[in-house]
Amino acid sequence: EDEKLRGWVAARLPAAEAEALVAQLAGDFGLYLTSSCGRLFDAVSGLAGICSRVTYEGQAAVELESAAWRWAERAGERRLGRLWAEARNFPRWGTEQPGAFPPERELAYFDYQAPSHPDEPLVFGLRSFWRRLCVLAAEGRDAGEIAYIFHLSLAAGMCEAALRLNEGEKDLLAGGGVFQNKLLTEALGRLAAENGLTLRYPRRLPPGDGGIAFGQIVTYCAEQAGGIREAPCSTSR
Repeated sequence: EDEKLRGWVAARLPAAEAEALVAQLAGDFGLYLTSSCGRLFDAVSGLAGICSRVTYEGQAAVELESAAWRWAERAGERRLGRLWAEARNFPRWGTEQPGAFPPERELAYFDYQAPSHPDEPLVFGLRSFWRRLCVLAAEGRDAGEIAYIFHLSLAAGMCEAALRLNEGEKDLLAGGGVFQNKLLTEALGRLAAENGLTLRYPRRLPPGDGGIAFGQIVTYCAEQAGGIREAPCSTSR
């Protein structure tokens, strides 16, 4: 079945791109861990047939969110209720055993790689997550439905990660360009609140690159004023 899914995904790409992708997946060549979530939005947007070519920054993600909102408006409370009921179902949204998920599931689940040391990050393994989305696309599901399931699954996975790593904190801090996405941010806030957490995110500054740029300016000004002897991003620290 995995081979069929791989072939189906490859069939949606130009021949040269498909050949390169299959070779990468087969040999784990050029595949890297990342903390960036934006490329996942791009990939799902392409998989669902929403946007595979962009003409402006963030286009694939913007169109993916728009498709999800449009589908939600016509899906009805009963259908949305079933998805949210699954998102609230503990335990768990993710597992350290790839593929060990209930067969009746609707959402996409992460294969978490638990840290072996407190300073190590919790890794979101995407194999089962991506496979589920591929199955939905192969079944011919509506692109907006795939988009909505993706957003809710990602929000659930983020909340799950926060709960796994939580050491008594009640505030869940969110940062990064993906939190300009209203659907993702609201879903995460709702799930966090239902689990005793309060979502905190930037309100006066952009959560993504704009906020980083502002921080760089503040750091530079502080350095010039003698307030910082060494830049926080220095490679010597």
